[in-house]
Amino acid sequence: MAYRTLTTLLHSEAQDTATLDAAIDLTRRLGAHLTVVLAGVNTVDPGLYYGGINTAMISSALNDADEATRNLSTALAKRMAAEDIPWDDASVVASTAGIGQALVERSRYSDLTVLPRPYGTGRSLIDVAVAEAALLDSAAPVLILPPDMDSVAPPKRVLLPWDEGAPALAAARAAIPFLAQAEEVVICVIDPSSYGPERSDPGGSLAMFLNRHGAKVRISVLPSVGERISDVILTEAKAQQADMIVMGGYGHSRTRQYILGGTTRRMLENSQVPLFMAH
Repeated sequence: MAYRTLTTLLHSEAQDTATLDAAIDLTRRLGAHLTVVLAGVNTVDPGLYYGGINTAMISSALNDADEATRNLSTALAKRMAAEDIPWDDASVVASTAGIGQALVERSRYSDLTVLPRPYGTGRSLIDVAVAEAALLDSAAPVLILPPDMDSVAPPKRVLLPWDEGAPALAAARAAIPFLAQAEEVVICVIDPSSYGPERSDPGGSLAMFLNRHGAKVRISVLPSVGERISDVILTEAKAQQADMIVMGGYGHSRTRQYILGGTTRRMLENSQVPLFMAH
């Protein structure tokens, strides 16, 4: 298994280009193909279509979105002229809420989607919608990059939080090309269950599975001692000098995470190293 097709997205000329630079860099390192989805944002709320909104406003918004994609395409062509990687682009026009699904439709045959961290300075609701859709609805794993990261080397030390759940296993499986080449993979088991199937050997079965793929694995069992799980993960990542975290995303419903907060959302808000996530 290898990553042969990577996908990323641009939705504004004013958007920072660090993630595009990083996607180009990673594509080159992996000998892969890069697809860049160019999204024009239709700023008219679809619900207003049925509320008597002036058709001229609808037409103007669509024209603006079309022009935005053309401008993005021109800028991208100039940016890629000096690059030595195979690439293509795909233009879409959608509402703010629909851009995520537009990305999903165009990344169905991608091996990895590369996106910026959706929360923080300069980020918008579009970035949040795109990250959630890519993670929850796409068959491909997602690599979330912290702000201003413009290059991505295959990781040397990886932290893999493990809770025996399906999302965590999906992330571990999808990350095998990275894990097999890392100098060390630390499986981090926080507050292991006393009643689960792995109670006598937390993380042991996963370690054996990854080891057969060539990964050099170590298990770290930690108590949360009342701290948020996300804080324990981030502290352990720093202690282990991890340059990537591989983890499942949205083990609970996204509505619950939005209202109450949750590990996935807090990691998306605070991680300073790349997050490799799957659902």
